[in-house]
Amino acid sequence: MSSPLYEALPLGDNGTRIRLLTLEPTKESQSWVVCHIQAARISDKPQYEALSYYWGYETSSEKILIHQNELMFEITVQSNLLSALRALRRETIERVFWIDAISIDQNNVEEKKQQVPLMKAIFSNCTEVIAWLGESDDNSEEVFGEIQKQSKSYPRKLIKFLRRPWFRRVWIIQEVALAPKVRVQCGKSLISWHQLMEYISLVHYRRLQFNPFDSPDARHFHPAFFPITMDLAREKLQKKSGFSLREALRSFQPFGATEILDKIYSVEGLLQEPSLVEPDYTKSAKIVYQNAVVSIIRSEKKVDVFLDCFLRTKASGIPDLPSWVPDWSSIDQVVDNPGSFVTQEEVFSASQETFIDRLELLEDRELVVSGKIIGSIAELGRQVPTARDLRHRYWPGVLTTKRPFDIATEAIETFQNWRDVARLPRIGCVRPDTEKYLTEADKARQFTDAIRFLELTATVLDWYSRNILQRLPWFAIWPIVGPLMVTMTFVILIRAFRGGFAVQIPDGPPDASRHGWVPGRTDSDLFGLFPAPDFTAENDVYSLVGDEIVLFKGGARPFVIRPCQNGRWHLIGSAFIHGIMFGGAFEEDNCIDIHLI
Repeated sequence: MSSPLYEALPLGDNGTRIRLLTLEPTKESQSWVVCHIQAARISDKPQYEALSYYWGYETSSEKILIHQNELMFEITVQSNLLSALRALRRETIERVFWIDAISIDQNNVEEKKQQVPLMKAIFSNCTEVIAWLGESDDNSEEVFGEIQKQSKSYPRKLIKFLRRPWFRRVWIIQEVALAPKVRVQCGKSLISWHQLMEYISLVHYRRLQFNPFDSPDARHFHPAFFPITMDLAREKLQKKSGFSLREALRSFQPFGATEILDKIYSVEGLLQEPSLVEPDYTKSAKIVYQNAVVSIIRSEKKVDVFLDCFLRTKASGIPDLPSWVPDWSSIDQVVDNPGSFVTQEEVFSASQETFIDRLELLEDRELVVSGKIIGSIAELGRQVPTARDLRHRYWPGVLTTKRPFDIATEAIETFQNWRDVARLPRIGCVRPDTEKYLTEADKARQFTDAIRFLELTATVLDWYSRNILQRLPWFAIWPIVGPLMVTMTFVILIRAFRGGFAVQIPDGPPDASRHGWVPGRTDSDLFGLFPAPDFTAENDVYSLVGDEIVLFKGGARPFVIRPCQNGRWHLIGSAFIHGIMFGGAFEEDNCIDIHLI
């Protein structure tokens, strides 16, 4: 229900007016915050600053006073906003701001629907954006001082500073990217955005990735990742180049939002086609995310958005999503699948560069697309363990539950299983050159060479395990060789499989790290990699023998699907199948309707 303040100052229904807040000056820092509020048309180019700050989940609130004509209103704001207003007001001069929490009636769904599309104009036409990071402390004062001097010191203090929650909110991206000028404020201290980014570039020497053995409750991204991502978006927007909807949703998935819907709505002002997003807070998250997928497919005329449908666990933010809808709200999903949020150019063309010509959304969750089913999974090997699997499965209890040679033995068995699935001859045998595939691509030889390398490594580990480890007492060897064995075994496994050695895997999915993979073969004896679950997930959907393989029109890669009731299908995930990644198995005339749910 709207408050009397907003009833007394309606914006109308044409979506062209905004409310501006005039902050009255005072020399008493702790006195009541008093403001005036008035409506203005953006087309009249009023002079105002825009405030960017962290909303969060704060429960504490404070009161401020607002004059409107002859009336005085007392409204409630979060304590962080009150601190910002007190720090921003001057002693003798008024300041005019647009502040979303006050300028928009947050209890009026229709007004929010009209005002959110104006965000691009609001932040593009302001004189500057003030990024309020919160009250100052000793750490922020030292960082600000070092930034002013462009010192190379204090990287640890900078990291602590960059952990302030403002940097991690998805709405902040457009507020920084669209603004003609940005200044960052802590307490009374101010620096320009340009100064901050120069300093980050100067002292930032670590790679922007998480440590796979960090504690699960950490966010796993280097704190510098967030401002650097915002700055890249700012550069892109300043060049008058926007994002595609899929690119924006993937790129900014690591950022957080108070409401699930805001992961979609917050990117509207950054898009090349803003019309693809229509903010409506009366719709459920499931419907909004479904509509986003349909909009992406219709815009791109491709189904590459299906590649973003990672294997889900019960931790998914929207558990009732159809299998063909990505959960862009999940930050945990990105943490568990490093690199998945990076938009990459697709290198495959399994459907021969065709475009989607059949797309229909039926009822509530059923999507109809066109594709050719080329076969089914006939054999699956053992799963490739991910770093997250190792952390959760072995690391916490390795001292009491696993001997190092047990872990080594498990790795050896995995290597041997890969060899069997790949139909590789024994070490020392010569492979004939007459082996043929559906296409003439020879890059898969690199995959077999990689497995040969792993096989050699496995032989060494097997000898080491049988002749040394198992002949010595556990308590004597563990302190010395235990950690070495655990680390060596799985570093070799992961790095070799992902191409970390000179012998590299061929051009597999560029974002293959997004979930686990398991080697296997189709019923036509084609070798491939198929989606597999985490060892630790409780309700993942993953590949099974008997699952079908489909090439969708407009799809860059094959997909694994599973039949369910009434001729419908669940989308399991994308696959890499040697010999068909460049169209060798696709026949457009043999496509049929595939009903996904």
